[in-house]
Amino acid sequence: MSLMKRRILLFVLIGTLVPSTAWGKWSTEQRFKLEAPTLEGSSGLFRSVAATAGYQWDLRVGMHFEYFQHNEFIVANWPGCDTACPNEQNRRFQGAVTFGFTPWKYLEVFGALFSTSNINERNHLTPTQEPAVQMALGDWLLGVKGFYPLLNGGLSLGGNFGVKFLNSYGDIATNAKATNVFFNFLMTLDVRPFTKGKVPLRVHLNLGFIYDPSHSVLGDDPEDYTPKATEPSSEPRHAFLVQQFALGLNYSRFRVGIGIEAPLPYLGGLINPIVDVQLDIATGQPNKWIAGDAAEGIAAWPEFNNADQNYNIRGRVSSRIAVGIRWRPISGLFIDTGVDIAMSHQGFAMGPPLPPWNVFFQVGYMFSAKGQTKIKRIIKTVIKEVPKIIQPDATEGKLRGVVKDSKTGVPLAAAIITFPGLGLTDLATAEDGSYTSYKLKAGQVKIEVRLKGYKPWSGVGMVVVNKVVTLNIPLVAAAPETGTVLGTCTDKGGTPLAADVVIEGTENQKLKADSNGTFTVNLKPGAYKVKAVMDGYFNRYNAFVVEKGTKQSLTFKLTKRPKRAIVIIRKSSLRIRKKIHFAYNKAVIRPDSLQIVEAISAVLQENPEITRLRIEGHTDRRGGWRRNLKLSQQRAEAVRDYLIAQGVEASRLIAKGYGYKRPRVPELTPRHRAINRRVEFTILKRSKPYRPKRRRR
Repeated sequence: MSLMKRRILLFVLIGTLVPSTAWGKWSTEQRFKLEAPTLEGSSGLFRSVAATAGYQWDLRVGMHFEYFQHNEFIVANWPGCDTACPNEQNRRFQGAVTFGFTPWKYLEVFGALFSTSNINERNHLTPTQEPAVQMALGDWLLGVKGFYPLLNGGLSLGGNFGVKFLNSYGDIATNAKATNVFFNFLMTLDVRPFTKGKVPLRVHLNLGFIYDPSHSVLGDDPEDYTPKATEPSSEPRHAFLVQQFALGLNYSRFRVGIGIEAPLPYLGGLINPIVDVQLDIATGQPNKWIAGDAAEGIAAWPEFNNADQNYNIRGRVSSRIAVGIRWRPISGLFIDTGVDIAMSHQGFAMGPPLPPWNVFFQVGYMFSAKGQTKIKRIIKTVIKEVPKIIQPDATEGKLRGVVKDSKTGVPLAAAIITFPGLGLTDLATAEDGSYTSYKLKAGQVKIEVRLKGYKPWSGVGMVVVNKVVTLNIPLVAAAPETGTVLGTCTDKGGTPLAADVVIEGTENQKLKADSNGTFTVNLKPGAYKVKAVMDGYFNRYNAFVVEKGTKQSLTFKLTKRPKRAIVIIRKSSLRIRKKIHFAYNKAVIRPDSLQIVEAISAVLQENPEITRLRIEGHTDRRGGWRRNLKLSQQRAEAVRDYLIAQGVEASRLIAKGYGYKRPRVPELTPRHRAINRRVEFTILKRSKPYRPKRRRR
């Protein structure tokens, strides 16, 4: 053995046998209670959660990385596949950033942000669009843990509760339907207090349940969401199993966890050998698409043709053991490294399989408030003699009363009361119209009252020494004042139009714009609807509110009617001769389609008997199902919003997106996809029976 090797061996032996002195200011008590986070944030081991959480105000942060690789893991070669074997290779990278905080000595708040990338490479049986790399980014978890120590800290009982939010398939938005909810009973047995620290051993027990609907991310019929092969084969089924594993989609399950650690003060710091055992029992019904009968289940897959083979399809139990080391080389810093080893797997129809092995590495730091200097608060009491002030004889009094409408007697709130010349702050009447003045000098006091919509009031009140005199004040309503509306009527190019203008509301008026396309009208305060009418053009509508003494401008840009009718009213629908176009992959109506929507607006406003209309959005099959469903809904809402802006009552319109679930034709060519991308209008309710007629709009 060389001299260098002997020195390295001697160094390791010394570090192993000699307890650490590198903890510096950290006391024995602090080392005794020091905690570190699990791979999901709460304090504990790797997988098992401890029924403790360090000291109050402790903050723990961590970051970990996991890696796994295996051949023929999800899609295995089968007997007789010859040159058509999948020869699958699967790799997965996982990571998370975690935190845990102890705001109270018996409470912990924890959380984590996860990221996963799975690479599945294999020979596909038929050409497919399945991506080799599938990622789940931005899944996050938030939870809380409570506990209480017993037997001088040797036994601690508690529980935790949390929620894990998963993103939608093919999107970074949180999918509420896939949200996990979990809760656990926790117990930690610490042998150290019973042996005065001579036996460094802790045991953790977890019993809980995880409500996990994440399998719904791929829907009830996975064939709608898995990449399609160009000809019948098992590729869609293979893709479903790969997606299930890559995205971590699972079923609700009971969980039992047992963790054992031995905190030893060696290797230059505190080192913990750790063993974690975790057992899951799945609940609910198996996936019928996989576990169905011979016509639809796994028995129908070509590669599962061995009747003597006992495939694990409906198995509900999965288990794994984690073995590793936690090392604290210096105060606050911890380093974890270990490996998960699968002992049993749940069936294909009950969730994804566990990797045969999975290595992980975690590093983090704990910020502890233990040992910091406490601030001592000193309260000093000072007794001071205050000379008695002898008040002179009183010479003041008060006024009180109610401000009312002079005609109806209704109390008026928020009326402003002023005492001119006295330098006092104005008063405002209460909700019941009452007021009470400041202390005022005896004698006559001038009072002024004002309130919007009423004539100002001015008068005199008599103040009596040491008394409260009642003075009720009546206000007279002011005569209604008008507001001015200025309007302009033009075509889309800005050419003035002498259109007829019909106004309905607090008062009704009919007028005509001049040769410059302008009009001016004075109206009483209130809400109004206005319609601009011109032969050869679509009517334009608007709504506005008039306030007295104000001016407002309205602009009507009228669209010319086409020679051929765009919209035809049928018994149960509105048929449009042209398609409404949108910006690519967006819910923005293109300018060349606004004329169509304006024609629909004119039909609805001139046919008020159509009291309920459903606007239906449809897409082609390109892209994910959820993305298409969301896009079709947004496009239907964009049409609804434009119709409302044109003056159609919102209560008459319903927007509904159907994604690509209602195609008109099979999508064999780009032209077929264009036919399926459309907006349709269904009449749901009429105020009177339908009478067939054809009207040009």
